[in-house]
Amino acid sequence: MTGLRGIVLGSVATKLVEKLSFLPIILAGKKPPGNRILLAFDGSEGSWRAIDFVGQTLAGFDFEVNLFNAIRGKENNQPEIHRLYSPVKYREFTRKEMTAELTSARKKLVDLGFKPH
Repeated sequence: MTGLRGIVLGSVATKLVEKLSFLPIILAGKKPPGNRILLAFDGSEGSWRAIDFVGQTLAGFDFEVNLFNAIRGKENNQPEIHRLYSPVKYREFTRKEMTAELTSARKKLVDLGFKPH
């Protein structure tokens, strides 16, 4: 919400921004938006929904999408979340897995209408 500081919204718009955490919200105003999007992607169902949303909403316009994934290096003793924290022995596996996922996500964006570059 810090990016919204200084923007005057009506009561309905304010309530939407405060309460809707389960779907994307686009605020349109007079200032034209930039044409670059940084899209965090981890291969989860939610990140695939973000790919679909961005592709269906912005493809065909002059937008550049950069897909981003961070491989965390913190050691953690909980085996059920090794996909979130990747110690050295899991990094190569995670890198290969995410490279394949990112390639699929890129292909989906191109299929939805983004330029390949």
